[in-house]
Parts: sequence; C-alpha cells; structure tokens
Amino acid sequence: MEHSGRLTCQQTGLSLVRSNGPCAYRIAVTSRGPLHVFERSVTPSGWVEYNPQGDDVVVPWGENPAWSRWDTPGRTLYAAANREAAFAEVLQHHRQSIDHAHIAEMSSNFPGVEGQQYLNAVEEELEAICSMKIGCVPSSWRDARLIYSLKLPGNGWWVDVEHPDTLAVLNDAVKLRLAQVGISQPIDRGLVLGGARRATATIALYLRELVLFDGSLPLGVQWESKLGYGTNWAVWLRKVDDGVAEDASGDGVVCLDSGNEFRQDDPELLRVAKHFNVRIF
Repeated sequence: MEHSGRLTCQQTGLSLVRSNGPCAYRIAVTSRGPLHVFERSVTPSGWVEYNPQGDDVVVPWGENPAWSRWDTPGRTLYAAANREAAFAEVLQHHRQSIDHAHIAEMSSNFPGVEGQQYLNAVEEELEAICSMKIGCVPSSWRDARLIYSLKLPGNGWWVDVEHPDTLAVLNDAVKLRLAQVGISQPIDRGLVLGGARRATATIALYLRELVLFDGSLPLGVQWESKLGYGTNWAVWLRKVDDGVAEDASGDGVVCLDSGNEFRQDDPELLRVAKHFNVRIF
C-alpha cells in the first residue's frame, strides 16, 4: 500500500519512492553541457576507468574503480535537491580538515593509492592549475562550470536504498555478487553511503535490472547525502544507452535554464565552504 508516495514493492521487496518530477540542481562543466554524462563500461577482467585522453584503464573486480556511487555500465546522471547539496557534493574533494577515516574513504576510489598519496595528488593537481594547495577552490574551477536547474522524471519509481526493506533485500540477493568483488560485510547504510565503489556499483547493477510490481524498471536511486545537505538522485539513462535518445531529456530529465554562474561570494557556496574549511577564490 502506498503511503505519502512510498511503498514496498510486492514484486521485489524494495522500498520505492514515487517520482513527482522533483526540481533539482546539478553542477556541470559548461563546455560539455548540463546533461552530459560519461559512459561507464566493464570487461571480463574488471571495471573500465574512462580517460579523456583515450587511454582507458581496467581496474580488477576486487579493487575500487574511480566511478561515482551508483554508476553501472551505461550512463548515470546525478542531481541534488538544493544548491547547498549540489555544492557539497563537489566541494568535498577540496576539503582541508580531513580526518584519517575520510582520507581512507576518498582514497579507496583509486586502487593502489594510500591516503597521503591521494592528498598529495590532489594538491599537485591544484598547484598545476593555480598554485594553490588543497583547501582552496580556484576561480578557474568556478569559471569552467555553471549550476543548472533540472526537472527530474514525473513518472516512475526511485529505489530508496537506505530503507530497511531495501537493505534486507540486498543482504539476501547481492551477497554472492559482493563476495565476488571482495566485499564480505553486511549491507547497511554505512556500506551504501561509504567509499567502496565496487560495492555500490555492484548493488546498482543489481537494482537497475529489476522489474517492479507495475512492470516498470527503476528510474534510479534516491538517497540522503551522507554530508547532511539533503536528497540526491542518480538517474539511469536507459534510453540514451539503448540509442533511442540523444540525451537525458529522452529519459525524462529536463534542463530548466541555461545555467547560472556561482560567484566567489555566493551565500550558499560560502556556507558549504565554511563547513568544509575551504577557501573560495
């Protein structure tokens, strides 16, 4: 029975949230456009990490690829419920006051890279761009991006991946798949919101393939930002992947504007930056 737009799927046991066309925000590189998403892929040997220069790298199944949380083979678009949440998702990589647990989590996205190596690599990249250390966001980074307003699909269902019903299903259904990528721990909120991308990508692939009670396929995943700023969505762009749509608009994602600059003194940007101890230039 549906209650306040939520129900437990009688076919899969998952907790579902009805999509009512929520408005969302997305920060994107201007030259690529608001709905651009890189395609992910796998090989029999492991995850493929996309390289814009064309030298793609295959990461073994038992290591974490540099993928986003709910990526699967194909394309996945991410959006946030408010501007602060959108800023938080991108500014987290510039944080200065990072504790050891956070270092370990972030570096887990890069196979074979220790925590301090991760920080050193980020600092080197920032220095190459603007002679700045970690904890600073250069004006060149802002200048290359705009924040866009989107409208997400008005029909369909999101998987509430944090709900106890969903976690119970995953613990029964995905245990063997996770073992194959070297994950043996129980599936809980800590795992689905953690940094082990081989775990979340494996879960995402299972969820993406399910047929729901009404015969539809999930739109994607809904979850609350682990950073505390609100709801996030991951949209699986099935029609783009199938070649029947050119961009995410074919999957019900509509860009509502031409994008807006975010200045150095943007109040919401500064509020998140203050929380992260990051300087904006």
